[in-house]
Amino acid sequence: MTEFFGIPVAVIPGQLTLGLVNGSFYALLSLGLAVIFGLMGVVNFAHGAFYTLGAFAALLGLQWFGINYWAALLLAPLAWACSASLWKGCSCAACTGSIRCMACC
Repeated sequence: MTEFFGIPVAVIPGQLTLGLVNGSFYALLSLGLAVIFGLMGVVNFAHGAFYTLGAFAALLGLQWFGINYWAALLLAPLAWACSASLWKGCSCAACTGSIRCMACC
């Protein structure tokens, strides 16, 4: 079988397709976040940290509590929202009324 840089030639179209699919997904995700945060008028640099904490909560649910994978994915955002709503103090100037900046609140 012919190889190109140690990769079989028959595998290259599949890898290129997978790269295009993943790149398209990331582009749609970033455009969606840009539209959402643009409409809200809120700059949020902490959304990556929120995703990480949600994934960590799902992992803890899986490993420590033995929760089903899909149940852990559903319960992790709920647990994070409940814990975030318990902290009501905020000193940020961007948090006005019902719109919160989520960077500190």
